[in-house]
Order: sequence, then C-alpha cells, then structure tokens
Amino acid sequence: MPLAIDLNADLGEGFGRSRLSEDEVLLDMVSSANIACGFHAGDATTMRDTVMAAKARGVTIGAHPSYPDIPGFGRRELGLSPKEIGFHVRYQLRALRDVCGAEDAKLSYVKPHGALYNRAARDSEVADIVVMAIRDVEPSLTLLVSLVARWRAPPTARELHSPAKRSSTDPTNRTGHSCPVTSPVPSFTM
Repeated sequence: MPLAIDLNADLGEGFGRSRLSEDEVLLDMVSSANIACGFHAGDATTMRDTVMAAKARGVTIGAHPSYPDIPGFGRRELGLSPKEIGFHVRYQLRALRDVCGAEDAKLSYVKPHGALYNRAARDSEVADIVVMAIRDVEPSLTLLVSLVARWRAPPTARELHSPAKRSSTDPTNRTGHSCPVTSPVPSFTM
C-alpha cells in the first residue's frame, strides 16, 4: 500500500463569514479538516459554510470539540469533571453531525482541541470519556491522536496510540468498544 500523507488543518474557527475566505484557501490545500464545533470557536453558520466548502472540495470532515472556552479559545484547562466533559463532547459531536447530515456530507473523525486534547493525553479517565462520547454519538467515527502525544490508554481504549485502525469486530481489538480509534499515519496539523 502506498504511503499517503494527510495534510490536516483546524478550520471553521471564526464566527459567521468572518474567516470563510481564509478557510476556503486552506481547504484547497488539505485533505482533512478539523471543524470547530462552537465551544472554542465557530457557530452554526460557520460550521455549515465550512462543511459545504469541505464537501465541495472532497476534503474529509472531522469534528474538533473543545472545552466550553470561547474567551480562551479552548486553550485553558478548566478542570471540568469527566462527566461534564462527556456532556460537552457529545453535544458538540451531535451539532456537527447534524450540520453534516443537513448538507449530505459525511462526518468521519474526531480530533479534540487544545486543552481538552492535552487533558485527555495525560488523564486516562478523560481519554476514556472522550472515546465513550464518540461511541455514544456515532460509533463509526475515528478518533485522531498524535503518535507523539502518547495518550494514556484507558481500559476501554487500549488502541488510542496505535497506528492501526481497529473496530469492535476486529479480533485483534481487545477494547470491547465499537469506536474505531487511530493515530494519523502520519498527520501534520497546521
């Protein structure tokens, strides 16, 4: 199988049409887009416009959920409980999934943003809750994590830092969950 590089960018991080032109330029260069789901940036209009622009270019669409932290752009550690994080991640995934559904676009993966990503990388309970939220909302979604980040592997997500995709039907998957998880091979985030 030939090696492929997924050029990936965080997009939809404006409000209204404030950044659509910059996003469209980036969408012409990337193969996948992490679309903000409204908690660190983005709104319903931005999500819709970004989804439509990505779909028109054949760019793979991913959700970019975060802490509810617009003032800090999702980069502040808020100290939320895992239960609260689960509620916030589910809400954001449903929002972008519904936008994709309305535009007949496919939501393919999840890549947590900023402080939420960093928290899950060091807190196995939070990593586990992110995986459970994905499974609860859309089990077919893939979770993207960096090979460098070394997410600690919670009991239901042993494959979080594995470079191979595995699903619950794969006999080599010992996690018992139905959410495929993968690390980009390789993935560069702009």
